[in-house]
This record gives sequence, structure tokens and C-alpha cells, in this order.
Amino acid sequence: MRELLPPLLHERTAVLTLQNGLGSDELVARLFGAERVLGGLCFVCLNRVTGADGALAIECYHPGSVSLGELGRPATDRPEKLAILLGD
Repeated sequence: MRELLPPLLHERTAVLTLQNGLGSDELVARLFGAERVLGGLCFVCLNRVTGADGALAIECYHPGSVSLGELGRPATDRPEKLAILLGD
């Protein structure tokens, strides 16, 4: 990440982290600047089950959602604009 991202960063480039936990936003902020960071918290509800035939399968109880936000500052319009681009 430290070598791959810098050539892609320009004046208005944002960096979005998508995760199902916490912690990477701060690392990205230290590496590339907190003003660039948009955080995304992902939620999906799946369960691995064993079928009657012994085969493993995945059951989906909630297809998922993503919440977007700014890191450590008041909300701007960036998360909303990104949600529209991603197909909300």
C-alpha cells in the first residue's frame, strides 16, 4: 500500500477503506493524510452450514450494507456523492 498508492494521489484524491471492523482508517490517515480518508463500515450476515449431504454451503441472512463517513471531522458531501457513484 505504501508504494502503490502515492503515484495515484492527487490534490483531491480520497482514499476509501472498506472493512467489517475497526482500525485501518487511522493507519491510512497516518500514511496518506487524514483529510483524504473516507471510512466505510461493511455489514453482511452469512453463516457456513453443512448440508444433509455433508457439503458446506453459505446461507445469507442479510445481503449487506455499507455506511460511509469522514474520519474525525464533520460530515461533508463526499460520502453522499460516493454513495451515488457506487449505486447507493
